[in-house]
Amino acid sequence: MIPAVPSVTFAGLTVSPGDANDPKFGAVVVEGLAIRYGRSSPFEQPAPGSATVSFVVSEGKEDFLLQPAGKPLQVIIPTIAGNRTVFRGTVDTARVSFWKIRKLDSKKLFRFECTVVDPMSQISEMTQFQGLTRPQETATARLVAIENQILSNYPGLINGLGGGSAYPYSLRTEEQSGSLLDQLAAIYTTVGEVLWYDAGTNRLEAAGHRHYRDITGGPLEMVAVNGKYACTAAGNPGRALRSKDHRVEALDDAKADKESAIRGVQVRGKLFDTSTSKEVDWNVFVTAGGGVSTLQVDSKAYTVGPPYSQAGMQATGNLWAEVANDNAGLQHPPIRAVFRDGFDNTEAVNFWLAGREQRLAFFVGGSVYSALKPGKGTFVRTIGGTIAYRRQHGGEMAWEAEMNLAPVAMNYDTPPVTCANVNPSYATTPVRLADLDDTVTCEALGFTGKGI
Repeated sequence: MIPAVPSVTFAGLTVSPGDANDPKFGAVVVEGLAIRYGRSSPFEQPAPGSATVSFVVSEGKEDFLLQPAGKPLQVIIPTIAGNRTVFRGTVDTARVSFWKIRKLDSKKLFRFECTVVDPMSQISEMTQFQGLTRPQETATARLVAIENQILSNYPGLINGLGGGSAYPYSLRTEEQSGSLLDQLAAIYTTVGEVLWYDAGTNRLEAAGHRHYRDITGGPLEMVAVNGKYACTAAGNPGRALRSKDHRVEALDDAKADKESAIRGVQVRGKLFDTSTSKEVDWNVFVTAGGGVSTLQVDSKAYTVGPPYSQAGMQATGNLWAEVANDNAGLQHPPIRAVFRDGFDNTEAVNFWLAGREQRLAFFVGGSVYSALKPGKGTFVRTIGGTIAYRRQHGGEMAWEAEMNLAPVAMNYDTPPVTCANVNPSYATTPVRLADLDDTVTCEALGFTGKGI
């Protein structure tokens, strides 16, 4: 098992978790941290991410506390491939409080807590370009222009912007308004995408509303994970979520609201009227499911008429109608998983501690809410939540993940395994019940296309 113990770089030091009551752990230790990211609804663009990091600082190391606001901070985890950054940002606010006198050396101990914001927060404050006009251009070209504006203010703040290339229509001429983050969100909404920030690459990317349909089989496959067989999405050993070992629990009830019963998408935009050479308000309606409510979406697509050409706005509506159809009905509640014993492998570390929205799906095996999607299985992906490294009831430190979930429409290219083909080598390699972990359930086998 891999513990994935994090470290924090701040104020010229790399600090690790430890017992502040014992001086051998150093003058500064990490007491805990929590990273918040993403969104709670599949119809939203995410807010900037943030983190709370708590240190214990001993007397004599007060220089660590000086002038914290605005200083850079990173949270790093070790992997076989090298260190990976799961959060980076700058300190927004900080507070210091006296904790106690340490018994072993009579030194004063201070609790030092920082609230840190990621680069999206700085981009949300860039408003000095208001009033300037953007030309008619592709989404990709507009993203490049915004990236250049960001880097002209904060050189090196990000390493790039992704997305937009799959949208073949032009965006209209427009006077800039709002922050650069507002303008980015408007572009991603127009092209039917969702913005994310990846601290590992330091890039802003297009997350996609659904995963990229990496599943071509059952869609579950049976694979060996730490000496046992598991049912996991795409046969990826890192995506096995075990309800008992990982203490999986629902954080709320299954709920439905107007967003889960959308009858259509009303796309709002502007049309260039060729008869008057002026822009007018314009709407396009796209039918979605059999619901009762209407999803309102703004599009920056260039639209002109007469003769009328509104394919760009139509495309925006079609993309969001797919989202509405995927999220119809009662939704699986957010869940919490505790990785008290660490992680099975590097794939699991990277998957569960991504610290950002996930494109790829996993299976919530044994969920009491599996009947909400009869015949489809509880295939979901994480669109937001919190990952936290904190002390457990037994005193040990461990990672926890609270995940906001969105359903994933899966491919079913292969029929489920049967008793005849679940283990073709049973004569020479028999598998006992003790060789199966708790992801192997009757429900999971119904979606498993590849056996042992």
